[in-house]
Amino acid sequence: MRLGTKIMLGIGVLLLLVYSVAGYLMFSSEKALLIKQTSEKTEIINRMIVLSLRIFMTANNIRDLHNFYKNLSGIKGIKEIKIIHGEAVEKQFGSVMYDHIYVPDPISIRAIREQRNMQIIERGPDGRNLRNIFVLKCERKCQKCHNARVGEVLGAISVSTSLKDIDRSIQNRHITLFFATFASVFLVIGCLYVLIKFMVLDKLKKLVGFTERVGKGKLDSRADIATGDEIGTLADAFNDMTARLKSAQDGMVTAEKLAAIGRLAANITHEVNNPIGIILSRIDCLQNDLKTGSDANIQQLNEDIGVIKKHAQRISNITEGLLAFSRKSEAEYTAVDVNKVIDDVCFLVRKQFADENIILIKKASLHLYVSGNENELQQVLFNIICNARDAMPDGGRIEIDTSLERAPTSENGKDIIRIKVSDEGEGIPEENLSRIFEPFFSTKEKGKGTGLGLSISYRIISEHGGKIEVESEGGKGTTFTILLPALKQTEI
Repeated sequence: MRLGTKIMLGIGVLLLLVYSVAGYLMFSSEKALLIKQTSEKTEIINRMIVLSLRIFMTANNIRDLHNFYKNLSGIKGIKEIKIIHGEAVEKQFGSVMYDHIYVPDPISIRAIREQRNMQIIERGPDGRNLRNIFVLKCERKCQKCHNARVGEVLGAISVSTSLKDIDRSIQNRHITLFFATFASVFLVIGCLYVLIKFMVLDKLKKLVGFTERVGKGKLDSRADIATGDEIGTLADAFNDMTARLKSAQDGMVTAEKLAAIGRLAANITHEVNNPIGIILSRIDCLQNDLKTGSDANIQQLNEDIGVIKKHAQRISNITEGLLAFSRKSEAEYTAVDVNKVIDDVCFLVRKQFADENIILIKKASLHLYVSGNENELQQVLFNIICNARDAMPDGGRIEIDTSLERAPTSENGKDIIRIKVSDEGEGIPEENLSRIFEPFFSTKEKGKGTGLGLSISYRIISEHGGKIEVESEGGKGTTFTILLPALKQTEI
């Protein structure tokens, strides 16, 4: 799940929770308020009933009292009004009850016995009802009709008010709040998504792209995010880290070159010493011929000078190749002849390889050019050839084959140059194939390798827009294939 989706889901759940709690509290408060208002309305009616009782009962006008109750019962929301007799009424009237006086039910009995007003919510066939029971106590005027002491409970008044309209109103508000909540949540999520996408996600996407480019070896990349916030600080830290990584990698490249030069040192010494010995010998001959001053030695003199020139040129080529290999690479890319790179590397190692019974076989196609750094490509080929040499301690053949794969079957619509380096060594174990390009990974004995050669080679080829593939089988040798985009004749 993407980060933006997680953030939006989290915010959505949080908003729903907040709205739900707020809605519950609001409706609970509103519901309590409506019931309180209904209760106050019922209390007003109760006072009217008590007053009417006092007036009509004192005048013994039962019919008008009954009509008055009947009219009150017709008020909207009033479900039922009952006058409930108590023990004092029972003592006086016995079982004879008027039509407006009712036998007490369990709730009213409890209120009468505990001599306190009660309020309950009952559920009937047509919905909920709020029932208020008000206890009636004997007053002095009541003693004309009731044989009771002052303060003795005569009965109770029960007023039932329908909560149907209140419940319907709350239900409608619930529905309204439900849709309003979802609409507001989606609106807030939409606004926050646009804001977060602009302020966070787009910047993180740039950082991801930057890290992917760095992962492909493009250490010159920069994360251009100048926001002045934490993401900007993170981008600056990435840039600083990449710069230091680039510097460290350049140092590793130099170290690997120095290690390679060290491996060539003995061979180069022999390569230089042999022509120098010949040159010195010829110089001695020249000096002897000059002492004699004989014209017959002119032909021999010209021959000695030719030999000296030939071997001096050989020394020059060796030192030039060695200097070119050890020279620090520049960032500029030019048109590079792939076959020339192979020839230069083979020239550096041919004597040492010949001494170790290793035969170099070149199968080159003509006119293969890439856009790149010649020195870096030499280093890649040198690393792979030296690894092949190390895999054949008893000697063998190393075959270097170059070919051109024509577009459009090649990648990116460009021609692809294939450089295949195959050896007859012991091969690479299958469990190590996925790790050979990791920095400092090596299967060689301690002191015989830095573990950086293939990792640096992989980085160099990636920077050239290519890739390295490897095939190996135990006991049957290894083949490294370098794929590089070819330059067209018009680009050379």
